[in-house]
Amino acid sequence: MMRERCRPLHSPSLTMPVFSQSRVLAAALLCAMLPFGTAEQEPEPGLKLLKVASETQRASSSESVLARRRTATTAETMEDAFAKAKGQAIQSGGTIYLRSLSGRLLNVDSEGTLSLSHSTLGQAGMVIHKAGSGAMRSGDSIFLQAGGNLLALDGTSVKADDSSPGPMHQWIIEKAGGGEIHSSDAVVLRLANGGTLRTIDDRVLATKTVKAQPFILEQLPYGSLHDVVGHDGVLMITLKRKSSKRRDSYSLNALGAANVYPIEFAATDAADAPKTQLDMTCPLESDEGASNWCNDMGRSGAPGCKSTIEQAITDSHRRALVRALNRQGPSSNWTAIIEDDVVPLMPEQFDDAFREAWAQLPKEAKLVRLGWCTFENDLGTIRDEAIHEGEHGSRLVRKRWWTDRGGNKHYYTGGCTTGYMVHRSMIPEMLGIFPCCCPIDCCLERQLFYSPAQKVGESEWEKWRGHEIMVDMDLVNSKVRSAGYATFAQSGILAQDNRKIKSERPEWGQTA
Repeated sequence: MMRERCRPLHSPSLTMPVFSQSRVLAAALLCAMLPFGTAEQEPEPGLKLLKVASETQRASSSESVLARRRTATTAETMEDAFAKAKGQAIQSGGTIYLRSLSGRLLNVDSEGTLSLSHSTLGQAGMVIHKAGSGAMRSGDSIFLQAGGNLLALDGTSVKADDSSPGPMHQWIIEKAGGGEIHSSDAVVLRLANGGTLRTIDDRVLATKTVKAQPFILEQLPYGSLHDVVGHDGVLMITLKRKSSKRRDSYSLNALGAANVYPIEFAATDAADAPKTQLDMTCPLESDEGASNWCNDMGRSGAPGCKSTIEQAITDSHRRALVRALNRQGPSSNWTAIIEDDVVPLMPEQFDDAFREAWAQLPKEAKLVRLGWCTFENDLGTIRDEAIHEGEHGSRLVRKRWWTDRGGNKHYYTGGCTTGYMVHRSMIPEMLGIFPCCCPIDCCLERQLFYSPAQKVGESEWEKWRGHEIMVDMDLVNSKVRSAGYATFAQSGILAQDNRKIKSERPEWGQTA
């Protein structure tokens, strides 16, 4: 078959074959298609309870917050986040959370079933809509959307379904005294047929009753990153095992301080994922014939993933890219994908730094890395050149290089998939790197970043696809700020913090 040439991992002066055009398209198509409490108190009758609810909430907020802080670290951050957004007008198309007076929040699972929990960390909220735009007001007719589906009455139960909007989906929002609806207001939600949203034990119901149960309507203070990707546009890849301690709480709390609120994306679990799914994403190096298969597919020098964990991590990113491709809505062109050990390096400056850097992003950029790693032990000093430096410490970088003994500069991207933003138009090309024959960061380097540019120029940088489509978002002295977080050097506005969360790759789960 015809073979193109590109640069292998860490060594752009060497060459290696890559997929032919037809095999890239076939692999992309195949990989993209892989499927891969305490009982609630009964409220007093009538809407007048809303005034009582608001007063009770304010009077007991300190006591209830302290109680939750003693029992769950996640509640502390979410209480602080809700407090930052308190008083903001709720706009049509905004994302909200509904909390009962006991403090539990309504969550909607992937099956559309409503449940109650004490934390919204990593959970998608509900989008509130009305006819037209603008702020919500008491008495407005609204729709509540969760996971792309509308909240509807199913008998007496409430769930999200995908049927066309009708009376069963239409709610009336009310608050005591009327007027504009704000974050942290107490509200009642009634169906057009007279049913009122309420909770009994762990059930979420809508029943016809004279008793109205108020909910506290909350909103998060979404920052500048969400201005680009939307409220549901930061996907955090994390293992979700019922029997193990939640991995991502530390990162979610830290990111909340930067006004970044990811949605959990269930990682592929190496313990129970089908072998065929893992092998089609990245064959296992130890399997008989894997190396020959990789060579035959044009992956010379990369004989496969070393472990099922590497396979699962690679597959998790593939599936996250498919999710990003299928997102809908006005802010769905860009999606951020991050791992569950990620923290912001300067949370207090993150909003301003991101905003000023994004304003200077070259229009041809389709992939923006928010964190990456470099390996000076392999190649010597790594240098870069910024195309933007902002007053809040932000940097945008396109040129990074190592220098050989003859003084020649070689384009260098570094590794790690700490966090990145991808434009929808770039995703089909990224899916074309699968099946990989090494872990995801290595695969991106070999099969994308170090592949030939579509418009090859004269300079070292203009030879490579990575320089055409990718920009790195950095902070001044990020490598120094992140020193000790992991065993490798890191740069970016995000970093992997393995001091608190060990990497799923055993050889990386250390800090010294």
